[in-house]
Amino acid sequence: MTSNPNRPEIKQALQIHLENKTVSQQLPQDRPYIVARVAKLKFDQILEDLDKKQVFGKVSAFVYAIECQKRGLPHMHLLIIMTPGDKIHQAEELDDLISSEIPQHDDLELRELVLKWMIHNPCGDLNTNAICMVHKNGRTKCRFDFPKSYQEVTSLVDDGKPNYRRRYNPQLDPNSPQFSHEHAVYRKNINGRRITRDNRHVAPYNAKI
Repeated sequence: MTSNPNRPEIKQALQIHLENKTVSQQLPQDRPYIVARVAKLKFDQILEDLDKKQVFGKVSAFVYAIECQKRGLPHMHLLIIMTPGDKIHQAEELDDLISSEIPQHDDLELRELVLKWMIHNPCGDLNTNAICMVHKNGRTKCRFDFPKSYQEVTSLVDDGKPNYRRRYNPQLDPNSPQFSHEHAVYRKNINGRRITRDNRHVAPYNAKI
C-alpha cells in the first residue's frame, strides 16, 4: 500500500491562506511530514480493518514494514497470517475478497474509485516511456505484465500466486457490436489519442478497503 499525495487532507493542508483566500498551493514534496502523517493514519486504519474488524476473517498474526524509497512516498509491506478456519484453500474463494474487474453502474461509488485509482495507464507500444516499462530478457515490457489475459475463473499457479478472474465484457470492446460508450473506459496514450481500457487493465482491489 502506497500513500497518495493527492488525498484531499494533504491538499488542504498544503494550501496557504491569506485574508480567507487561498493564495498559494504548495507541493507534497515541500512538506513531506504532512504526507507521512496522513499515510500513518491510513496505514493504521488498514490494520484496524484487517485485525480488529476482520474484513478478511480472523487474523492470527501480522507483520509490516514502512519504507520510503525512490519517489519518496511512504508505503507499507504487510504480511497477514489468517487463522486456519479463515485461510483460503480454493481459488474461487478469492473472488469474495479480490476483484480485477471494472464494477458495473449499479455501484457508482466503487466504479468511480476503481476508474480513478485502479486502472493501469497505457504502456507497451502505446507508451514506451511509461514509468512501468523495464528492459528484461532482451525486450522492453511492463514490469506488472499489463495487459493481463482474459480469464473466466480465478486460478492458482504452481507457486500459489493467483491469476484473478478477468472476464471479457463486450460493452468495453470497441470492436464488438455490443460496445457501449456509456460503459466504456478511456485513457490517453502518448500521442494524446483516446484508447479504451477493459478488465485486462484493472489492478486487483478489495471493495471494502
